[in-house]
Amino acid sequence: MKKITLLFLGLLAAELGYAQTTEVSLHLTSGLSNFRGKNATETTAIMVPDNEAVPPYKYLYTLMDVPYAADPFGKKLGVSYGAAAQVQHVTARHLVFGAQGGYEVLRSRTPIFVVFDKHDFGLSAKGHATLANSFINLHPFVGYRLTRGPLDYDLTVGPEIGLLQRSHETAEATLTDFKDAAYTTDLERSQRKVDVRARLNATVYYHRLGFSLGYSLGLSKYRPDYASSSEQLYSQVFRTGISYRIGV
Repeated sequence: MKKITLLFLGLLAAELGYAQTTEVSLHLTSGLSNFRGKNATETTAIMVPDNEAVPPYKYLYTLMDVPYAADPFGKKLGVSYGAAAQVQHVTARHLVFGAQGGYEVLRSRTPIFVVFDKHDFGLSAKGHATLANSFINLHPFVGYRLTRGPLDYDLTVGPEIGLLQRSHETAEATLTDFKDAAYTTDLERSQRKVDVRARLNATVYYHRLGFSLGYSLGLSKYRPDYASSSEQLYSQVFRTGISYRIGV
C-alpha cells in the first residue's frame, strides 16, 4: 500500500505542471456485492439460543443472546448502493489523477437450509440471510482519458479503502414441514474495521453527464482473528453508476 501511494504521489507531482483541467463530479452508484474465497459460504443456518441452559452446556447452544445466522458471509449477490464526490486532474497528455470519497452499503445474501432451535439437532428450513455492511470509501486513482467527439472515456485504477461504519444482519426462514413456523434475525455484527480493495473503473461522459462501470476486488481477510490461519474470505463489488460533472 505504501509503494502504491508513493507511486501515485510521484506521478501526480510530475504531471501537475501540465494540468489541463480540474473536474469535480458527483456520483450515484448501484450494483451487486458478495464474498469470495474458499470460506465464503453457499448456505447457512439460523441458531436459536437456549437461554434456559446452564453452564457448562449453554455454550453449546449459543454464541449470542438472540437468534443469529451461523455464517452470513455468502456467495450470493446482494444489491448495493452508494454516493460519492470526486475531484480529478486531466493533463495535456490525457493522464488522469484524482480521488473519490463517499458512502456505500454493500449487501450479500445466504440461503438458509436449517434451523437449530434449542435442543433440536436441526429442523429443515427455507429462507435467506442478508448481511449489510456500510462503509465510508476513500479511493485515490490514476488513469487515462480518450476523447472522441463530445464523448470522454476515462479508464482508472487504484486502491480503495473501506472504513466500516455498521454491519447489520437480517434473516427470515420458515420450516419445511411447518409452514407457519417462522424464524427471523435482526442484529448488529462485529467485523473488521478496514476493508482494502483494488478498484477498476470505466466512465464515459457526454458533456456533464456520465455513466460508469466498476469492479472492486477485496484484499483484506474479513475475519483476521479467525482460528484458522488459512482463512480465505474476501469482498467483491460490481458497480454501475451515473455521474454529473459540476465543472469541466
